[in-house]
Amino acid sequence: ARCMMLQSGLPPSFWAEAVSAANYIRNRCVTRSLKKGTPYENWTGKKPNIGHLRTFGSKVFVLDKTPNKGKFDPRGIEGTFVGYAENAKAYRVWIPNENRIRITRDVRFLNGLESPSLYKDIITEETRNGRYEMLDDPKTTEIIQTVPKRDLHEFTHDDGEENRSEDGVDHERTRRWRRESL
Repeated sequence: ARCMMLQSGLPPSFWAEAVSAANYIRNRCVTRSLKKGTPYENWTGKKPNIGHLRTFGSKVFVLDKTPNKGKFDPRGIEGTFVGYAENAKAYRVWIPNENRIRITRDVRFLNGLESPSLYKDIITEETRNGRYEMLDDPKTTEIIQTVPKRDLHEFTHDDGEENRSEDGVDHERTRRWRRESL
């Protein structure tokens, strides 16, 4: 957890988030003390899914679901990834402009881009002392169980018969239009 905190550039008030995230990851790693598998596998009887694991302190954008947004208003809110939700397939994201932690699954990770240490000018004394609000979005948590994950291949599949996608768009015609407009 110490290394996670140092790498992230977050203030010390986020130490509990770092320990929680480290524990979550550690329980999904193989250990010698168990004869078979991981602590998670030993406890639940299922193999852990590690495809959703992300770097603590990563810069992220959370989908802004406020109603009546204008056509050119931003759709994302900038934040920092600080962990995993306990009872849902979701992420915990600190939103520095709101000084809150949101629990949501509508997150885009920007791996390898700016460090969260850029937030040092935004971090307030309240955040340093650990006073920030928790915001659990119940609508997002409900959606988690109902939204099916689609395969990218479904949209990019080319059956060789005709150069059209499933939605009926003629891609050759689009390419020709782009060439002619240049």
